[in-house]
Amino acid sequence: MKLMGHMIAGYPDIKSSIDVGRGILEGGASYLEVQFPFSDGNADGILIQNASMESISKGFSPKEGFKIIKTLAGEFPKARILAMTYANIIYAYGIYNFIKDLKEAGGYGLIAPDFLYTKQDHEGIRGICAALDVKFIELVTATSSSARIKEIDSKSNAPLLYVVAREGITGASTDISPALKANLTRIRKLSKKELYVGFGINSKEQVKSLEAFSDGFVVGSYFVKCVDATKGKKSKVKKEVDFISELKEATMSLLN
Repeated sequence: MKLMGHMIAGYPDIKSSIDVGRGILEGGASYLEVQFPFSDGNADGILIQNASMESISKGFSPKEGFKIIKTLAGEFPKARILAMTYANIIYAYGIYNFIKDLKEAGGYGLIAPDFLYTKQDHEGIRGICAALDVKFIELVTATSSSARIKEIDSKSNAPLLYVVAREGITGASTDISPALKANLTRIRKLSKKELYVGFGINSKEQVKSLEAFSDGFVVGSYFVKCVDATKGKKSKVKKEVDFISELKEATMSLLN
């Protein structure tokens, strides 16, 4: 099984968030989502939302996000580093400019969950991604029809599909139910791409139970919890916290 780790750009601060990314990648993640925080992320649970708001309050801007991606892509050339954010951020920046700057920073792909898939690609974002060789990661759910999954599979320029494990927001634990396994089996028959399962994946036990049904898993709130726990270790005596070793250990505990 492969891991797509997730970090909040600028949380708890710019320097520390880079160390968080380093730890996740050193721990063995194949992909890293760098979330550009937004004040109203409609898929974000409370942990990610609070982390995003703290980053924004400290002055985070998309330019900082691209700098973080550039730093990590330079240090981990084999890693596939993705920007994850919402449409408002991309619109405000300019769709073409956002994707161009992502590519120039060494970004591999983009996850933007509120740019819903349509055959016409009205916003043009997927066409721009294809032209600049940035992979646009599509999300599919239990309610996605077989016809829609086939269409997405044939049109997507990415090697994987992000399978949303359940309805709702991130953070809450996901039950690895027979229904989820059945849906993954259904999608597997419809798609030639790798399947990465996300939303509420936060334990080795969940990962093990999905091994036969998916190729990888997406983990976000789990890592925010790790950052929060590591922040709590700060004291007057020890002001510097080793986010790299802490997040590396947390990543390895999922994979090994």
